[in-house]
Amino acid sequence: MKQNPSFFERYAAIIKMAVIGILILLLLIPSSMVQSIITERSRNQDDVQNEISSKWGTNQTISGPIVTIPFYKYIKLADNKVEKEKNFIHLLPENLEINGGLDTSTLKRGIYEVVAYNTALDFKGSFNTRELAILNINYADILWKETVLNLGITDLGGIRDNIKVTWDTSKFNFNPGLSNRQIINSGVSAPINIKAESTVDFSFVLDINGSDDLHFLPVGKETKVNLKSKCPNPSFQGDFPPVNRNVTESGFTANWKVLHLNRNFPQTWVNSEQQIYDSYFGVSLMLDVDHYQKTMRSAKYAILFIAMTFLTFFFIEVLNKKKIHPIQYILIGLVLVLFYVLLLSFSEQIGFDLAYSLPSFSCIIKSASSLVTSKKLEASI
Repeated sequence: MKQNPSFFERYAAIIKMAVIGILILLLLIPSSMVQSIITERSRNQDDVQNEISSKWGTNQTISGPIVTIPFYKYIKLADNKVEKEKNFIHLLPENLEINGGLDTSTLKRGIYEVVAYNTALDFKGSFNTRELAILNINYADILWKETVLNLGITDLGGIRDNIKVTWDTSKFNFNPGLSNRQIINSGVSAPINIKAESTVDFSFVLDINGSDDLHFLPVGKETKVNLKSKCPNPSFQGDFPPVNRNVTESGFTANWKVLHLNRNFPQTWVNSEQQIYDSYFGVSLMLDVDHYQKTMRSAKYAILFIAMTFLTFFFIEVLNKKKIHPIQYILIGLVLVLFYVLLLSFSEQIGFDLAYSLPSFSCIIKSASSLVTSKKLEASI
């Protein structure tokens, strides 16, 4: 007499699928642990890169030059007395042109590296004090002899040489610090001579070190920046892309032209009425795509590969009527998780592309050997 199949026999395929689904969810735990390790290693890289950059020169943002002119503002009080208050006019260049070449190198510490550069930026342009007329300030109240030329530099530790500015027919040295920090937070300044209703030409060279990024602010009524470098992996950043660029395996050249109409601040204002740091442009000197970023992208697909592998084995099991023990699924799943640990370790030493091949081959061999071993054990039993 034929016996009725038991509940487990009747619904064996459904039960097996449910068990496989639970195993996939359990394998999310080691997968998330692997992603945490990748994140930790990436943070270690950032810390080391920041330390390296701090000794050479960090990301540099050049803002200026900007002329700052103090003046007295008279305020009438309630008792008819007049109080004298010192305010500051900020005047931007009529035109500004910056030319420079970026000499790049790679600074290393252990397995970590950062792109460093040195550049001698050649500044030239002019200021026109006729722009002050729109402020309706009495020229007699302006302290022309206390005029200062400010240049914003993010990391002063990157300055390689003294900065001497040619101002009309005179020459001045930049000094550390700023006359005030209403517009710029870090930089150098130089006392200069300027007169009402006049145009003054200027020029100077800024020899500076930095790492990764070099940015500029479009302070000129017409700002032109021309850069060239042997770095083959530039990333152009900011609000204004280059009007001309040429990127090859041997390096790049890039030219920017920004008008005052393209930005959201005027040529001159008083005190802290305007902020200039919202508009910037420049270049990031990149290494090849970060292998930690590539590894993290791969690890995020771990659960998909595990699910597809389990599904393949399940159909093999159903179609060929060969039973695969849940422990075998677990071992294969752990091998797939181990792949990303190996990928992380190898990529730190030999790069991502080659590192992807070695763990793949290792995991395939390990998975195949696990199945062969399980079949031998099953046959012996």
